[in-house]
Amino acid sequence: MILTLILLVTVLLFSLIFGLLARRYSWIVNLMRTGVIVLACLISGLITKLLIGILSKAILGLLPEGFTLFGDLEAAIPSIGGAIKALPGLIVAPFVFVALFLIFRTILSFVLSGICKNMPFAKTGNKAISVGVGAFNGILIAFVIMMPLCGFSMIGNHINAIKSVPVATVEADDTQATDEQAEPSMLDLLADGMNSISNNPVLTADYYTVGGPLFTWMTTARVTTPTTFTMNLDTELCAVTAASHYGSPALEAYRNGEFDTEDKNNLVKAGDSLLESDMMQQVMSEFICSMATSWRNGDTFMGLDCPDSNDIFDPFMARLYELLAEETPNSVDKDLSTMLNILGDIFASHALDSGEPKTVLAQMGSSGVLTQINAQLDANEHLQPMREELHSLSMRAMASALGARPEDSEQYDALMGNVADVLNGSKDLSADERQATVCSTIQTSFAECGVEVPDDVAANASVKMIDELGDKDEPVTSEEVETYMMEFMVEEA
Repeated sequence: MILTLILLVTVLLFSLIFGLLARRYSWIVNLMRTGVIVLACLISGLITKLLIGILSKAILGLLPEGFTLFGDLEAAIPSIGGAIKALPGLIVAPFVFVALFLIFRTILSFVLSGICKNMPFAKTGNKAISVGVGAFNGILIAFVIMMPLCGFSMIGNHINAIKSVPVATVEADDTQATDEQAEPSMLDLLADGMNSISNNPVLTADYYTVGGPLFTWMTTARVTTPTTFTMNLDTELCAVTAASHYGSPALEAYRNGEFDTEDKNNLVKAGDSLLESDMMQQVMSEFICSMATSWRNGDTFMGLDCPDSNDIFDPFMARLYELLAEETPNSVDKDLSTMLNILGDIFASHALDSGEPKTVLAQMGSSGVLTQINAQLDANEHLQPMREELHSLSMRAMASALGARPEDSEQYDALMGNVADVLNGSKDLSADERQATVCSTIQTSFAECGVEVPDDVAANASVKMIDELGDKDEPVTSEEVETYMMEFMVEEA
């Protein structure tokens, strides 16, 4: 309330003072003074934009000699190094703009007074109109001066608007802090403070008329590192805030073993929110590309070793790293969404709980996650080759469960197709004949793939498969046989 009164009185004083001063000149001259304000804004803005890089270097130059702010981060992700280097300049740019505006408006006003001094129209005309134009100029100048306060307070408003969106979270136990108990971060405290300032009618009026457009102009920059992208202070802070707002509860739910479909949606929202920023698209594409390239070559990435794998997963991960090493800002939006959807499906199925690769795949198959993953990969042209890799991964896991060497994918497809055909074509046989036919087909088909299935395992599989799939109204597909066999073989192994 006090701040509102102070700002309102300030605006009214500017309006009154400039309105009274305007009585000495005609409305034409005062209209020219409006042009002077606009011209001063234009000149100050252009100069400030040119100074952003210099200002950033000057501020970063204040750091102690030998202090490294970026280290491996900038080497791995050049765009984030460029963005961080531009950040100090964007923060101080609105204040530099106001200082330059006051200087250039004063200079241009003196020049205009000298030009108009002896003009016949300088002091004639309707005084009421002159006062009105002068009062308007006073409000305009006040709004320009208040632009930094207006802009930063509105960033706080935007951040708090994002944080106010309800997000389902896991219930904390006695050993965990709830959201209310958690220690607020510096960004939270700063945003709360700025938000309280932004709930102000004077600043709101400034934001939607003069201050907002000027602040956006001053806090937006084109960064080259060597790729070029647009960076905006408000957009970047809101993107990171939204990603944290949606992503943190989802990751907390996963850590607590309570991840569900709603958490998956939050995880996807976190990725989508992050990539609403042009800068973050560049950062994420470089991050994924650099990480995949390092791990594909067996190197560490920012001190992180390549995740452990095994013979079953190695070819799958190698192909994944190969595709992700091709990541670009144009493909990262779709790819990140696909990967987060897949991770969300896997987390929600709790297939990773066992930690054993073969059991994980069996759980993914029985829960329908493999089908969902295939659908996600089919819809993404860049990552579509991973569908075939997932197919081969299933084959290797099944063969490993039986202690056999995996063969090629075409044999594997034929195996699943043969079993599906027999299930569909044996419905008219007696129960015993059908079971014997399916059992024989399983053993024969697996033998062609170099896998010997024991009689008791084949008999058990045929009985259970007929019970599970044999009485369906629709034809059994090879994908359904694959899912069932994966689960069954891992259980038998």
